[in-house]
Amino acid sequence: MKSSRVTFPESHNHKLARTLARQLIQDWQIQSHPSAVRALKQYPFLFRYRSIAMDLAYEEYCLRSESGEQLDTGDFCHQFPDLLDSLQQRIAIHLLLAEGSTELVPGERRQWPQTGERIMGYRVCQEIGRGCFARVYTAVEEELGDRLVVIKVCPHGADEADTLGRIEHPGIVPVHSVKQDPTGLTIICMPMLGTRTLCQIIQQDRGEFPVENHRHCDRIVEWMLPIAEALDHAHGRGVLHLDLKPSNILITDDRRPMLLDFNLSFDSAHHSHRAGGTLPYMSPEQVYQLFMEPGAELALDNRSDIFSFGVILFELLYGKLPWGRVPEHGSMHEMAALLLERQRAFSHTTAPPAARKLQAVIQKCLQWDPDDRFQQMTEVVSELERLSHFTQRLAGTIDVHRRLLMVGAITLGTAGFLFGLKLATQPSSGEKLIVQGQTAMNHGRHARAVTSFTHAMHYPVYSHEAQYRRGLAYGLDGEILLALMDFQAVRKQIDDPRLDAMVGYSYQQLHQYREALDWYLVAVRNGLSNWQLWVNMAHVALNQNLHADAKQYLDLAEKAGANGAKYFYVRLLCEYWQPDIAQGTSQHLSHWAHQLVNCTFTGPDAHADLARVLARLSGQDPSRLALAVNSLETAIYQGADLRELARDPHLQVLFRHEPQLYRTKTGVQLSVVPCPEPIPILYITIQIPGDELRTSSQEKQKKGELARRKN
Repeated sequence: MKSSRVTFPESHNHKLARTLARQLIQDWQIQSHPSAVRALKQYPFLFRYRSIAMDLAYEEYCLRSESGEQLDTGDFCHQFPDLLDSLQQRIAIHLLLAEGSTELVPGERRQWPQTGERIMGYRVCQEIGRGCFARVYTAVEEELGDRLVVIKVCPHGADEADTLGRIEHPGIVPVHSVKQDPTGLTIICMPMLGTRTLCQIIQQDRGEFPVENHRHCDRIVEWMLPIAEALDHAHGRGVLHLDLKPSNILITDDRRPMLLDFNLSFDSAHHSHRAGGTLPYMSPEQVYQLFMEPGAELALDNRSDIFSFGVILFELLYGKLPWGRVPEHGSMHEMAALLLERQRAFSHTTAPPAARKLQAVIQKCLQWDPDDRFQQMTEVVSELERLSHFTQRLAGTIDVHRRLLMVGAITLGTAGFLFGLKLATQPSSGEKLIVQGQTAMNHGRHARAVTSFTHAMHYPVYSHEAQYRRGLAYGLDGEILLALMDFQAVRKQIDDPRLDAMVGYSYQQLHQYREALDWYLVAVRNGLSNWQLWVNMAHVALNQNLHADAKQYLDLAEKAGANGAKYFYVRLLCEYWQPDIAQGTSQHLSHWAHQLVNCTFTGPDAHADLARVLARLSGQDPSRLALAVNSLETAIYQGADLRELARDPHLQVLFRHEPQLYRTKTGVQLSVVPCPEPIPILYITIQIPGDELRTSSQEKQKKGELARRKN
């Protein structure tokens, strides 16, 4: 009979931090005084886990907003400089989903899906956005080979799905399917194409916008031309987006820009329209109709989207909004009036020569009077295409000059040739990015490492290595789902049992134990064998009540040289969780408990489990009772939930024996130091050298080139 549910400890004591964060949020909900800044100062070790610190900040924002407090989003986010980009994106999604919430019945409360829950054929993995009337999740579609998807759950979402179905285009994120839940919820299923938006790229490059650089302008055209074509396609079918902004432009993993979220769109095929938008990006006529005369009939056209498109172009070119950030204090009417005043008074800056052609397009998009703008998106597409052809011709001219310079260099003789050879043999940009990313990861700066590895993925020779290392950075930062996606992507290209183990370990961290064990077995069949892998396999098997298999894996771990707390802990669980503990098994249990007691290890769950075992053994040996109390006290000190432990029938004898346990506090000082559970962390113990991944990548390229030549 199991005394508690086995949960696989996440890297760097992620479970301890998650437990503490959950308790803080519960206290906030009861006491109504949320403060993520105060919590992070009180428990500084939480800063080590970016996703948890993000959850605390986001939860504070939600609770304060739901209480009626008017928050300045910019000021709020700047309290958390290390989380700024991601927090701004999450709150942007929150505000996007919250728009139009007045359509819901006041006081109506819905039961939203929870992590791990199954709904209409989807297993929910993680919530990535929420508002008053919608939630967005990553999920697994079980009916189609457990593929990863994004689902948007909302009441009455059929109109948006219908609109997206009618305007299918390569530049618009498509809809896989739409399902209606019996409770009245609509589930819109979309592909998982990536997690970055144009907003993140702007924030990342803030302060580094080389306006005078032709390549910068070329990159803007490269991103925005497909979006212009997608809008032109939508306009041709009677659909206006009406909420264009950088956070609604997805940059896929293969660097393709795609238009997101038609939740606030106007569709001539539907009779209803949910009014809304995002103030700094709205056209003057949209601001006026929504906020200055809210009762007026909606009379917007293509030119409103064209204006918003121009705002994005300006922000990409200069790294700032044309009229600055609108203060978010005061009423919506006051903020709208201020924005209209700034839009009317806006004067276009003089652009450097490299950006003048693009500046001319922006200037015409941002005209106050709609009649002075481009009248159709087709015109914008034509202008951007001309700019694209110009930059291509410019690049071609530069290439010609490079070839002429090369000829000149050759004629200079051997010295010039050797100098060129020296330049050619310097470390490539891809290699430098790999080194930068690995250095950042070694110092615990996982978010910075992710950025470096993402850039390195653009270099074909380093793409597989960079994506593998990015998966490690995601995993060590607690972003397990993103890590899993990266490992799976590399695994499709490179056949290596160590990658099989990485996929399995990621599933194990997500508590998807059946999938984890399947991948571990693939790794073993492909030749991987070390004691850390066998111990993890035993842990997964225990979670599926496969005690015989777990014991077999632990025997193999022992033969491979397993020793220490990580091995002893899983041995202890294997003996303790057997259905019937016979005399012989009890002796084994006592042996492994003794081994673990003599080890120095950390982890609240592990100490709680040891306390349960020692409490049971105290019936035969009363001297074990003091050891059990000590283990339980350590578990509470390291972050275990005191209330849950007090309700555990296997531990009540300890609380009766030592009532002072009820007063045990979590130790802040200990929490400052990483405190991982005693289970092997495969992200650290299994490593694939970069040269092996680069060799595999080059061999694959050579095979592809040979195949093309044969064809």
